[in-house]
Amino acid sequence: MTRETEQKLAGSLTAETTELIPYLPYLLQDFWELGSDPGVMADLISKHISISAGTRVLDLACGKGAVSVKIAQRLQIKVKGVDMLPDFIEVAKQKVTEHGAQALCDFTVGDINEAVKTERDYDCVIFGAAGNVLGRPAETLDKLKAVIKPGGVHPN
Repeated sequence: MTRETEQKLAGSLTAETTELIPYLPYLLQDFWELGSDPGVMADLISKHISISAGTRVLDLACGKGAVSVKIAQRLQIKVKGVDMLPDFIEVAKQKVTEHGAQALCDFTVGDINEAVKTERDYDCVIFGAAGNVLGRPAETLDKLKAVIKPGGVHPN
């Protein structure tokens, strides 16, 4: 992980230093569900989106994939999760296999600032608990809107 990436992550956690970043996987090893509540997210998605076999969701800063896996299973939709911590993505890939959702979920290690530049045509984007990594609120909303297909649901 680059120094710049560590600083972004530390900033999102309101940390003043990056010293603990390498230890996050160890410190959070006993937690699968990090950030947003999967049940709440599934309820919000099903309430605001017409679900079909082609529904696609992007989960930015997906952590260990609990939200992605659980909404994919519950709603039978495709979810792509992106997180900058390789150890978290490793757990997400294990969990997707444990839950039999391999056909629905895809996880990748990456900087979400780069993902919002290239990912497109999603029905919904989740950005649950990563602080200000994408910038100030207006800038963050513009970046999130860019990944949504015309007619998709995005934050206003």
